[in-house]
Amino acid sequence: MNPSSTLWPLVRSALAEPDEAPAAPSPAPVTADAELRERLLAVHGLAVLNAAWRLLRHRKEAIDVAENVFRSALRRVAATNGSAVAGAALETSAVKAAIEKIRAESAAPDKDCSRLLPAFDSSGHFARPVQPWAGAVTAALKGSASHERLWAALEQLPLQYRGVLALRDFERAETREVAAVLGVSEETVKRRLNSARLALLTLLGT
Repeated sequence: MNPSSTLWPLVRSALAEPDEAPAAPSPAPVTADAELRERLLAVHGLAVLNAAWRLLRHRKEAIDVAENVFRSALRRVAATNGSAVAGAALETSAVKAAIEKIRAESAAPDKDCSRLLPAFDSSGHFARPVQPWAGAVTAALKGSASHERLWAALEQLPLQYRGVLALRDFERAETREVAAVLGVSEETVKRRLNSARLALLTLLGT
């Protein structure tokens, strides 16, 4: 789950599309066809999961989003007598759901992450040197084991910080773009990004 290309163009196009109308209610619970479900998961599962994970940077949250996307797709198939399901549409749904999850958290006041931040001395400076952000991440990404260490550290960050970090530093969106997508001010994006970076450096022990 570490592709090099940015997901940001898909985020922009996904959010530009109108929301899908909900499937017509069924008089009885819809039972998904097991064979169709397995086929969808085999063909599109990894791409959908990856789209959610790249924005959320949390395995369980990404799995929850992906499961909901496939559940909704299967309901639509059943309600429309077996209409085809496009992989691009599934990825778009995952992106929308992930962004909505981040946006909901972003609307709340800043969560306290002081326990994750570097310690300060009596003069107000860092108690020990803190590496520059870019250099520290480059060092942390050397080797597959280090990748896992980085992803594990990311999962400890609250979503409102983790989401901003994912969009700005991993997906390379501009501050103004992230602010517009999440419905917060640019100052909030900058503040949370700085806290997220410092917290992550502390968790990585750099």
